[in-house]
Amino acid sequence: MISPYSNKEMEIQIENRTLSFRDQKFSFLHKSYFCSESKEQFTSTELDNQNIVQVYYQYCVLNKTTINLEITNLIKQYYPNFK
Repeated sequence: MISPYSNKEMEIQIENRTLSFRDQKFSFLHKSYFCSESKEQFTSTELDNQNIVQVYYQYCVLNKTTINLEITNLIKQYYPNFK
């Protein structure tokens, strides 16, 4: 992804984060693009999906909840071994 500030390619940054979802806290690996010149972080729709699907999957496993078809397909896109 190109930085809107410097017009240079940005690197993907991965960091541990915690997100509250339905009154529960979940840890996940947050992916974002980092502009080294502006020190700003950016995400794309694809990275946003990768980030949230980690939390949603953990929620479903923890609560023994079924996962709807749309979310299942999204999980399979990023985690091919998911059944």
